[in-house]
Amino acid sequence: MVFQLVVKYFNPLLAKNVLIPSSLVKKVVGKIYLSALQGGYGSQPMIVETCAGRMELSANDITSCFPLLFCTWEPGITHFVEANLKPGDRFVDIGANIGFYTLLAHKLGARPTAFEPSPRVLPLLYRNLELNGIDRGVVECIALSNAAGTARLFEGPAGNQGRSSLSPDSDQIDNASHLVETAPVEAYADVLRAARMIKIDVEGHEAHLLKYILSSEAALRDDHILIVEIDLRNNSHLKTLLREQMRRGLQVFWIENDYTVRFYRKRRNRVIALNEQTLSDFEGRRVDVIMSSAPVDFPTSAFDLN
Repeated sequence: MVFQLVVKYFNPLLAKNVLIPSSLVKKVVGKIYLSALQGGYGSQPMIVETCAGRMELSANDITSCFPLLFCTWEPGITHFVEANLKPGDRFVDIGANIGFYTLLAHKLGARPTAFEPSPRVLPLLYRNLELNGIDRGVVECIALSNAAGTARLFEGPAGNQGRSSLSPDSDQIDNASHLVETAPVEAYADVLRAARMIKIDVEGHEAHLLKYILSSEAALRDDHILIVEIDLRNNSHLKTLLREQMRRGLQVFWIENDYTVRFYRKRRNRVIALNEQTLSDFEGRRVDVIMSSAPVDFPTSAFDLN
């Protein structure tokens, strides 16, 4: 009951960017967040107004808990999308999960297409689309990969359904899995070529997509922007691909991202322009990067650019 009341009255202030004393955030939101993750409160879904639109969220999963308590998700990436996606732009969300970025793109006046194959997640995605009057036809219930057919999608661990993957980590092998339909990414070449912004979050499977998307065959717009979570752990092919693209003029920026209360309280996020040498500083990590051959905007109100 306490959890629901605080979210009901505190959450709208965050959605409207009302300045809340950091001590209050730390004492109230921090404690509630920790209690929620421990299963104490907030396991029942609540409909909340986030910066992306209305969403049905609960505190028992990381992809819901932060938007529930802070009205946003991955603040740096969200600020970047808000600064660079314009009305009428096409936005492609590969690995849409419960739909935060698809909703955000729609709210900004862009035209989204979402790819999400998980039968566990799809009902939540459809529910969030419904809450915002978005037709579920924007969703492709398919996993983009390097071939047509079927593949086993392994669920993420308890509390993080966003880690569902076709390329699971060792700790996911014993998780529940589902057979899902796959399609080669080039089958959606027309969708990708029309896109101003493409977001890819496919939990270790991104190399299969980027090999095509970054090739000349893909023929993306000259001003395209990619936002990608990349796994640089023992992934020499991906690192080689990125270095080749940098030599051809691709700009790559590391954007700070974390899933802690302290991080969500920050007003500005760090951004680092990468080159072939500094890319090595991130080896062994999963990181979020922005890629573009055209200028992109990092507003100083939200970012510290190095």
